[in-house]
Amino acid sequence: MITRAEAATLMDSKIKNKNLRKHVYAVEAGMIWLAEHFNAVHYSEDG
Repeated sequence: MITRAEAATLMDSKIKNKNLRKHVYAVEAGMIWLAEHFNAVHYSEDG
């Protein structure tokens, strides 16, 4: 699994639209919230 930093670098290299990148980060935050809400496994930066 790649790290969040590696994923962010890859996303930034592929997605040039600033608003679309902001949307990706917002979706990430929503998915983290849902995982915590439903007690799903959440992988953090440090494992």
